[in-house]
Amino acid sequence: MPPRLGASRAGRPPEYDIVKYEDGMQILYDVLSKGVFIQFRGKSDFLKGPFPSQREAIRAAEDYCRKLGWGESRQQ
Repeated sequence: MPPRLGASRAGRPPEYDIVKYEDGMQILYDVLSKGVFIQFRGKSDFLKGPFPSQREAIRAAEDYCRKLGWGESRQQ
């Protein structure tokens, strides 16, 4: 679930602009495995972790999506 508008971005590096999640984009943190499930542009993946916190897991998932083009303008 994407963060609420106005949600705190404390600890986020200043070079990251706030970018809305795309339709169908999901990032889900698994508290048992401390990994993160990603659904992005019709593909699913799981970053195994373990991550030290939910915040770090979501940050890693967002970085992963950025590498796949999230935040760049898409041609339709």
